[in-house]
Amino acid sequence: MTDPFVEGAAAAQADVVTSSAPGSEDLSVAGITRQVRGPGEYEVADILIHGVATNAEPGTGPTNTAYVFRIDDLVLCHLGRLKKRLDADQIEEIGNIDVVFIPSRNGEALGPTEAAEVVHRLDPKLVIPMDLESSEGGNGTLPETFLREMGTAGVTPESKLTVTRGSLPSEVRVVVLEPKRG
Repeated sequence: MTDPFVEGAAAAQADVVTSSAPGSEDLSVAGITRQVRGPGEYEVADILIHGVATNAEPGTGPTNTAYVFRIDDLVLCHLGRLKKRLDADQIEEIGNIDVVFIPSRNGEALGPTEAAEVVHRLDPKLVIPMDLESSEGGNGTLPETFLREMGTAGVTPESKLTVTRGSLPSEVRVVVLEPKRG
């Protein structure tokens, strides 16, 4: 589980939880055997996890960590609460990825235009936007600006997504997942 919401987390179960930002350690998620925090190399149950510092403040250290997961023959990247564009060193450290989970919310994470630029630089096959907020103030509609910046129109939210190496598209595809309600 990556960055679970504190609300409703008590009902969730996970073997491993990654925390992108300091202060998200006190989660009430059942069944955690390992919590991964911060930059570094980790191996948990045959899953390789590489934490990459993306935001930092002098004196406090990393304020956001992106996680790259190598699971079987897929490489996924969860960018956490990324607030600024990735530099060339961070792009290189993240490396080649198949799927990216990217925040796109003005103020708390990248804005839609900056998020689309990061996606283009990472060049994944699947893009899953997180923390979506529409221009109408979060009324449940799709993030029009991010989709427009990605050159995607007419995306219908999906309730479930299954990804395998063989199911990866040949061109970049944006998948909007329906939020799971309580």
